Amino acid sequence: MKTSQLGADGKYRCFLIPTTWTAYADVATAEARGQMGNMDMLSIFNFPKDDPNGYEVTFAASKKAVVSGKNVLQDVTVVPDTKLSADDLNDPTVAPNNWITISDLDLIDNKTEHKTTVIYNMGPVSSAKIKWNTTTTPATITSVGDYVLNAGEFQTIFFCIYNEDANYGWPWTWDSAAAWSNTDAIAGSAKIAKGKNMLSVVYEDYDGGALPASKVIGGSKWDSIYKGAMPTGYNNTINVTGVKLVTKGGANNGKVEYYDVTVSGANFTFTKKSGATNPTSAVASELVINYTDMYGHKNVCKVPAEVLKR
Repeated sequence: MKTSQLGADGKYRCFLIPTTWTAYADVATAEARGQMGNMDMLSIFNFPKDDPNGYEVTFAASKKAVVSGKNVLQDVTVVPDTKLSADDLNDPTVAPNNWITISDLDLIDNKTEHKTTVIYNMGPVSSAKIKWNTTTTPATITSVGDYVLNAGEFQTIFFCIYNEDANYGWPWTWDSAAAWSNTDAIAGSAKIAKGKNMLSVVYEDYDGGALPASKVIGGSKWDSIYKGAMPTGYNNTINVTGVKLVTKGGANNGKVEYYDVTVSGANFTFTKKSGATNPTSAVASELVINYTDMYGHKNVCKVPAEVLKR
């Protein structure tokens, strides 16, 4: 395996590349439309070029199947082909055997460990693998089995870029470098202040404040190429399914008290909640955004917020 592919704990976090960079409403829809997660084995292993025999990489319990009427998980084995041209080696359409492909998308769960073994098949080179037919005189060779060397073993976890892992996750934050001042309105009437590294909504008696969703930004700790903002994420792989502004802490923790929030194109629109009145002090809050990703997985983005007294 190439240097620094395994984590400090000796596990391989396989961040799979989707067949298509698009968001799906749920796992069933994504699978029905042929979505899969893929990773090129030649990108993580130093396989010798034009090897006459070859390596085999087996990922345990990485494919769903029905056997004798029972649902089971089967192993997936990749046998890389290193005899292709350099341009074709990393092309999944030309060299599908070089890729691990996960079509059962709920297996890409950022946590389950799959025992992974690497073997090197040297072919029929050992006398210890000869089978003899001793019923003939002289005895004759009936077959010569392949001689296999164990080349490595580790645990693999199939990852999506959108996850909450402390070291490899995708944290969302409020873009504090806002271009407006504490008294500027973004749109409509409700004031959305610059705040203290968080979304600060100034309570108003009227409605209609629109927040550009792009002020909620994020990126992968695993690979800095993956970054984006709401409501589309990286390469349009996010589908926002709901937004709410909730109180954080106290007896009303998690309740929507001051504003209802809806998605309006590229904006989050704030509408004063019926029956709410001006708070006596700042209310610690949280902007909660529910979304699905390119595998149809359900995710939650939480951004610190506050509702300020008028």
